[in-house]
This record gives sequence, C-alpha cells and structure tokens, in this order.
Amino acid sequence: MKKSFVLFFALICGAFAFSQEVIISESNYTFSVGNKPAIMVDIPFATKEQVEDALKSFMKDWGKYKSHKDEHTVLIGSSKAVGDKTFDAYAVITEKKGEQFSIQFGIDLGGAFLNKKDHPEQYVVWSKLIKDFGVKTVTSLINKELDAANEVQNKFMSEQKQLENDIKDYQNEIEKMKKEIADNEKRIEETKSKQTAKQADIKKQEEVLEDLRKKMKAIH
Repeated sequence: MKKSFVLFFALICGAFAFSQEVIISESNYTFSVGNKPAIMVDIPFATKEQVEDALKSFMKDWGKYKSHKDEHTVLIGSSKAVGDKTFDAYAVITEKKGEQFSIQFGIDLGGAFLNKKDHPEQYVVWSKLIKDFGVKTVTSLINKELDAANEVQNKFMSEQKQLENDIKDYQNEIEKMKKEIADNEKRIEETKSKQTAKQADIKKQEEVLEDLRKKMKAIH
C-alpha cells in the first residue's frame, strides 16, 4: 500500500513538473519609477542567466538598452509589433520555486503605464508580443537541452553498438577456440592410437633385441 502511494505521488509530481507553461498575467510591480501596472510572464525550465540573456536580446530590438541594479530598461523605444508610438520599457526578473522565473514588464506609453483596463487593445498586442517572447525563449532553451541530450544519447548508442560488436568478436573467438579444442582433442585421440601402436612396435623390437642378446651370449 505504501509503495502504491509513493508511486502515485511521484506520478502526480512528475505531471505537475511538466505541466508548467508560459503564462501571461497582469500585476503591479515596484520599478525604479514607482509602483506601476505590469505584464508578468512566467519562464519555466530556465536559469536566471538564461532568462537575462534572452531578455537583453529581446529588449535591444526596441532601442538603447541599459541595466542597473537588476532592472532592465529601454527609453524612447519602439517596435513595429506594437505600433508607431514610442514607449519606455522597464523589466525585472523575479525568481519562483524550482526552475522557474517571472519577468515583470512595465510599459510607459507616455504618461500612463500599460494596463488592461485603460488600454485594452494595446494590452492584447503587448501580451501577445511578450508571450511569444516567453514561448520562443523556453522553446530555444529546451531545444538546446534536447540537442545536448541527443548527443549524449547518440554517444551511448554508439558505445552500445561497439559493445555488441565486441560481444560478437568474443563469441566468434570462442567458437574458433572451440573448434581448435575439438580439433586438438581429435588429434590427441589419434596420437594415443599411434602411441598404442608404437608401444606394440617397441615391445616387439625389444623381443627381437632380447633374442639377439641371447644369441650373442650363446657364442661365448
């Protein structure tokens, strides 16, 4: 019963661990410019360094990028994906439990920070842009891990193939040795037969020698 419970618990935990996804939500966050509305995106299965690298690359496309005290900024930025108007962007990475981080994006549209209530259409566009970034980031990271894991797997498969070939070589060597042993056993039996015949020859020759010795003694 205890083993069944442990197995069930492990399966539940495993399912939960791999059920994480890139989620967009609205929140408030205290940036360097104060507590402001923010779009939060969850980035699972990543390290902070990986998230920082992806965020830096993402925000550099908007304009002159800077970072200070864990806050990433682009002032007077622009992106065709969200329209022609410029904006100021602030982003901070926050850590969650396990291999999961969140990024808080504060987007100053020019006197007002982006939020769902006051900017419903823009919020949808920005949400899509940021979620696409999150999905792309996680996908890229997992693909890199998959590539690395495939390399290890291919190495293991190659080593396994070599071991299979080694076993075949050893088996062939054993069969060769068995044949040699069988041939040698046959030669031993043949040699024993020859030895028996030779012993008979020796015995007969000894009798011949003995007769000659007797003849020699008879002369004297």
